[in-house]
Amino acid sequence: MDANDYYLTRLNHIKSLKASGINPYPHTFRPTLTFEEYAQKYSHIEHITEYIDTAELVAGRVMLIRDSSKKLKFFTLQDHQTSLQLIMNFKYYMQDGVTADEERL
Repeated sequence: MDANDYYLTRLNHIKSLKASGINPYPHTFRPTLTFEEYAQKYSHIEHITEYIDTAELVAGRVMLIRDSSKKLKFFTLQDHQTSLQLIMNFKYYMQDGVTADEERL
């Protein structure tokens, strides 16, 4: 994809978000925890434990995305001084009451 195609793809995506009533550039984002607070809060979790009914908002730069399978991704996020690795299992991600697929995220 060249730069012009990329620009047009992003422009169309923004237009579709606006048509759906979603602000693609919200003016605020309020994280519930910093990375350090997140790590401390969940440090007791065993490696195989799943918290599917808990949501936290964190803010940082996505440094790495690794695909483990079609429905499982690992994200490495970085804030000012801390890295955080998150796992996303698509079978738990719901969008409009329907399990999301990779194409919609």
